[in-house]
Amino acid sequence: METVLITGASSGIGLELAKLFAADKSNLILVARSADKLTSLAESLRAPHGVTVRVMPKDLAQPEAPQQLFDELSRDGVEIDVLVNNAGFGHRGTISQIPLQRQLDMIQVNITALTALTRLFLPGMLARNRGGILNVGSTAGFQPGPEMGVYYATKAYVQNFTEALAEEAVARIGYDGFRKGKVVVITGLRNKLLVQSVRLSPRFMVRKITHALNK
Repeated sequence: METVLITGASSGIGLELAKLFAADKSNLILVARSADKLTSLAESLRAPHGVTVRVMPKDLAQPEAPQQLFDELSRDGVEIDVLVNNAGFGHRGTISQIPLQRQLDMIQVNITALTALTRLFLPGMLARNRGGILNVGSTAGFQPGPEMGVYYATKAYVQNFTEALAEEAVARIGYDGFRKGKVVVITGLRNKLLVQSVRLSPRFMVRKITHALNK
């Protein structure tokens, strides 16, 4: 039975992915800031699916959090088969308006923690010749985003990092795509058309349209 670590598991896509993996009989390690929400989710998943669920409250905006997670699991002899980097957040406003620390926290969670966790857990997967990493991205990663500039930039990083990682070595659709070995999964016709139009449109036009949408 595989063990899956999911960050940002207390709500949204992360919560739904936890339900999907549990239904697939995967043991879970759930990570998020809210211990209460994680505990409630864990209790709702254990008995119905017959899986073990470990709750690990961590704030990934803290630089030491990824290493702490890895060290605690390694100390307990827990091997992670699947890493789901779902934790992330955005903030609307211009770069000059959003507090600096808020923007740095966004980069820490959306980019640095994701990269650190990948680097920490990937070697074990390669050594065991099994496992996988699911990075939850966004259509924001396909174009610049005035009024949400840092968030869009972090998602562009996730997109490029994931494609590079695949060459080297959402919820239902992203989960199914992961199981099928797809590198990039875009949900819904509207999002697919958006991404395709971004790829075909001049960059100055993309910036203006995105700016208008984010106001």
